[in-house]
Amino acid sequence: MKEEQEGHAAFENLLFLEVFAGSGQLTTAAKQAGIRTLPPDEFTKGGTDFRDPRAVRRLRQNLRAHYDKGHQLLIHMAPPCSTFSRA
Repeated sequence: MKEEQEGHAAFENLLFLEVFAGSGQLTTAAKQAGIRTLPPDEFTKGGTDFRDPRAVRRLRQNLRAHYDKGHQLLIHMAPPCSTFSRA
């Protein structure tokens, strides 16, 4: 039990972001594991358009603000690999 509590304490400063999130299942799993999460970032649902430098800059500024608050950022990016993808 003590190891389990220490494990959750290790997550205390972690902040997870899933980019190109699809349905956000990894975000859900991170929450269930006790990790703080940002809302999933999915382009087709209004997330960051990586073709737009201003949008990318806003994302970077947002992440930098969290980093400056002492969060350790854990970012998962799974860009689409299909030829029909706009991302």
